[in-house]
Amino acid sequence: LVGRLDGPDPQTVRRMIDDALTAEHYGLHGRAYFDAQGTHDPGYVVGDTWITNAWHAFQQAGYECDYDERPETFAEDFPMTDAAIYAGWYSSSVVGPFRRPDFRFQTGAVAYHLHSSSGAAVRTRTAFWVGPLLAKGAAATMGNVYEPYLLYTPHIDLFFKRLLAGAPFLEAAYYCEPVLSWQTTFEGDPLYRPFAASLDEQIQRLEADHRPEVEWAYLRRINLLIAQDGTTEAEELCRSKAGELHSAVLYEKLGDLLHVAHREREAIEAYSKADEKPVDPYHDIRVATKMAAAHVAKKETAQALAIYERLADAYQS
Repeated sequence: LVGRLDGPDPQTVRRMIDDALTAEHYGLHGRAYFDAQGTHDPGYVVGDTWITNAWHAFQQAGYECDYDERPETFAEDFPMTDAAIYAGWYSSSVVGPFRRPDFRFQTGAVAYHLHSSSGAAVRTRTAFWVGPLLAKGAAATMGNVYEPYLLYTPHIDLFFKRLLAGAPFLEAAYYCEPVLSWQTTFEGDPLYRPFAASLDEQIQRLEADHRPEVEWAYLRRINLLIAQDGTTEAEELCRSKAGELHSAVLYEKLGDLLHVAHREREAIEAYSKADEKPVDPYHDIRVATKMAAAHVAKKETAQALAIYERLADAYQS
């Protein structure tokens, strides 16, 4: 199996290796983003199918996922934060949140954009996709150096499912390839196994070393409890760990749980705690708009409007 330790510059490659080692030990933590096209064209719908299947796989693994099926790619001002996983298509060169100067992937992130020439150049920070994704902090990616035709590109759902099962990066990459082809290049530590450790092992290591990423591991556990019809237990764990860790991530999740349960007053309180000290404008926008939706559900139009006006004033540029 042939892969490359390559990227925009030697410093990026060293960082990719270091990040892979860190994530392999502690786990890959953050949010997962999937950008389909919503196409019904028979010649292209399979690309959406792969991305949709990957989305379902990460939902089942307990990740917080954003899924978009509009024809456009994620806009530059889309509130993408804490990105650990990304899969999308179809732009010839890097666009969207990845062009923001302050955008940064989570440690060990795996990212992929489907395009015929996504890997036409690797030692670049601005052109195509492979180089820019690595420059923004991804630890592993793949791309096409020339037109392979859609069916011969990596079947990204198979790649992620294999990775989630504990396979190394390069093995998962070859597993998802329908043909052996020089058109696809794989960039990253070939032995990187972001899911080598179980979630319980990750939590144990994170707690033992007082790592802040433990909030994301608990978020996955909470989502897995919800999937197993353990909503009450999930809420109790979320409330407990949000307070114990002073975690904006878990307070936001608690707000989501309460909002779904139509307990809007409690949801607003949780969102308020999640947004007390926003780490960046995009976090603020995401949580504040959820808070506004909870006010709307309570028919508190004036409070919701005040939130939107604050956001408009703060981020009008």
